[in-house]
Amino acid sequence: MKKIIPAVLVFALVSALFTAAVSAATQVDQTNDDIQISISRAAVAPVIDGKLDEDSYQRIDIKPGDLNLNSNSLDLTTIAFDAYISYDDNNVYILLSGDERYHYCDHSPGSGDIWNQSCIQISLAANNTIAMGGDRLEIGLARNNDGEMCTYIWSQGYDSNGAVEFEFAEGQNFMIANDGGRLNYEVAVPWNTFVQGKPGVGDKFGFNFMYVWSADDIDVREKLEFSSGCDVSGKNADLFAQVTVTDNVLQAAPVVVEEPEPEPEPEELGAGGGDPADIPAPVVEAPPAAPAPVTADPISLIVLGAVISVAGAAIARKRK
Repeated sequence: MKKIIPAVLVFALVSALFTAAVSAATQVDQTNDDIQISISRAAVAPVIDGKLDEDSYQRIDIKPGDLNLNSNSLDLTTIAFDAYISYDDNNVYILLSGDERYHYCDHSPGSGDIWNQSCIQISLAANNTIAMGGDRLEIGLARNNDGEMCTYIWSQGYDSNGAVEFEFAEGQNFMIANDGGRLNYEVAVPWNTFVQGKPGVGDKFGFNFMYVWSADDIDVREKLEFSSGCDVSGKNADLFAQVTVTDNVLQAAPVVVEEPEPEPEPEELGAGGGDPADIPAPVVEAPPAAPAPVTADPISLIVLGAVISVAGAAIARKRK
């Protein structure tokens, strides 16, 4: 009996380790086969700076079953993530925002292998297109550990639908930036790179994206995919989410103009204990000038003297 106990303990330990390893690797499959979302017109085109312009984007309502999750060590259901989209006459605007804590990328700019470390992939296609080869536009963005922007185009959509090639231009049609604990990937995709002319109201196009986190090992790749058709089910735009163009216009945020505060009255400064140096000195009025002395003219003095002399003589005679 004593010989059996160690074997049982070893078996239990191995089973526990195996269970832990299996539970650490999480696979959540998409269950919604026909994902439908809508897109609104931006009242003001967003600034492509990797920051969320809330009045230029609408948040994508991602429902349970819209995502494929493949995680080796992270619980992707608990990691902060949001996706935003909008459009105007020239572009489709997309911003993907996720927790920046799990980021690693040691690729160099121009590498087509950015997909196997922290990055995003965006795929766009005309409606009801089966994407084989160049039937879709598939682009990728990453920021390596040195802060360099890395981009790659795996498939140009113009081969069957778009009229021109997509070209990356940092600060003009894409940017990656840290924003409040999140790593944001923002891109503006011209309509004519994946469809023939801008879709009208009620028209649809295909859309798929992936947000990937990574450790310092390419075997540890945590990926989140919206709809299918890029990773799990191969390259097939017929499996992309369908986006309906609406005539809804996003409301631009009101411009708040702050009025300058009125200057305080002098008495308010004194009563409120303001800076004495700012209190104006009291105004002291000068006293009125003294009247000039009255000076008699010479003739008046002679007459006055004569009168006094006569009066004095009369008084003298009376006394005698």
